[in-house]
Amino acid sequence: MPRRLSSIVGAAALVVALVACGDDGASEPTPSTTGREPAGTSSTVDEPANDAEAAVLEAYAESWKVYDDFLNGEASGDPGDHFDGDMLTTIEARIAEYRDGGYELHGEAELSPTEVAVDGSVARLTDCQLDGTYAVEADTGAVVVPASTSRQLVDVRLVKAGERWKVSSVSYGAEGSCTR
Repeated sequence: MPRRLSSIVGAAALVVALVACGDDGASEPTPSTTGREPAGTSSTVDEPANDAEAAVLEAYAESWKVYDDFLNGEASGDPGDHFDGDMLTTIEARIAEYRDGGYELHGEAELSPTEVAVDGSVARLTDCQLDGTYAVEADTGAVVVPASTSRQLVDVRLVKAGERWKVSSVSYGAEGSCTR
């Protein structure tokens, strides 16, 4: 059995919920009445084959904690330090949407990245993700974006800028498009 690499990192693959899910009338998670619960991610993958793959997996997992922190107004630095291309455009729009809407992100996403391929300064990976994050109105606790209820296939592209890998695009399959 291969060694497993496990880490708990913050995450928010909220693009899925905001772009693909919408309100389908499904039951909604109960918001906390004791304040904001930090969103998070658990990630378990097979041991990477080499240092480049390990760096890509680390950057991918960390990007969701950073994404969450930016959406909740808790990040320092610039989104461009972690994201590039389409994903940078997406996060900048989501930051404004959350700020203007008074939203907070809660819950936890479960990442399960596989099939990492690194070709020079470009990497791709596939994830079988269960996005348990959800957005609420900060003032009322009303759920505005419910959590996903089944795994979905996620294709991710990262680019290397200097010594840092950045998530540049994320494409989501339909809910239920991935099983584990």
